[in-house]
Amino acid sequence: RQAVNHLFRVASGLDSMVVGETQILGQTKQSYFLASEENSCGSILNKLFHHAFRTAKQVRTETKLGEGSVSIGSVAVNLTQKLYSDFSDKNVVMIGAGEIAQQTIIHLRDSGSKAIFILNRTFEKAQELAKIVSGTPLPYQSLQEALIFADVIITSTSASKPILDKAAIKNVMSLRKNKPLFLIDIAVPRNIEPEIKEIYNVYLFNIDDLREVVNLNLNDRKKEIPKAEKIIDLEVNKFMTWYKSLDSIFTIQQLQQHFETLRKHEIKKNMKYFDENNRDNIDKFSKSLLKKFLHSPIMRLKACPESGNVCLRCNIKEVFGLEEQCLTKE
Repeated sequence: RQAVNHLFRVASGLDSMVVGETQILGQTKQSYFLASEENSCGSILNKLFHHAFRTAKQVRTETKLGEGSVSIGSVAVNLTQKLYSDFSDKNVVMIGAGEIAQQTIIHLRDSGSKAIFILNRTFEKAQELAKIVSGTPLPYQSLQEALIFADVIITSTSASKPILDKAAIKNVMSLRKNKPLFLIDIAVPRNIEPEIKEIYNVYLFNIDDLREVVNLNLNDRKKEIPKAEKIIDLEVNKFMTWYKSLDSIFTIQQLQQHFETLRKHEIKKNMKYFDENNRDNIDKFSKSLLKKFLHSPIMRLKACPESGNVCLRCNIKEVFGLEEQCLTKE
């Protein structure tokens, strides 16, 4: 039960470092599919993992555990979407090509951004990232030009000092004829001087602004944990009921096979007493009668795991003369 509960929590994002993160669910599915391809999953593991995936989907559907961006990159993208309801035709310039820059620009591409330009001091890295997102690499020397035609500029470099200062942006704004410019600084230390906010029609958001949004979203997600845990507890109970029923299923199969053998034997032995035209009807009648005889004991067996009366299996075996040794459970 602990193992089942653990898997359901992991798949649902409750045990992730970032609550509600979906990446771990994708990794779990990939691991399961790889195991399936190698034929290393039996019926129990198949049932378990599919149940875990359904539970994860239910948690995301019935709670807000996965709502709200909780990574700097995704928050930056959501902020860009709020600035422009449709930014597919807006020029987005990314300055930097590190890991966070890559995550952010991939989010942008997936959200519909088409005009993406990448600048980096090492031009080869800019080319590599541009290839991933179908963007356009630009040499770092063309930064001034990029500032003029950009609608959104995102900075994510490892520079120790700001790469954009108030004087440079003020000069650019006159060339842009004061067309609005949105700057998102996700670098640590900062790539953009905070004083740039003072310039007319320039809007600057830095890493602290984004982190504040991330923390608010994380707190909202944490409030959903009790709801998610209730769903998981219920689904774990369902799986364990099925799992405990496996012994009963084996006994039911024994019971059915035992009486089917008796039925066939008796029909064969007494067939001479019946008209040949009625033999099919006799076969159907005996099957129907046998089904009614076995209905009550089979229903009791299926209820064993729920009622806890596991010993009913032993009683049924004794009453009907099944020779297999009774399996006991603690």
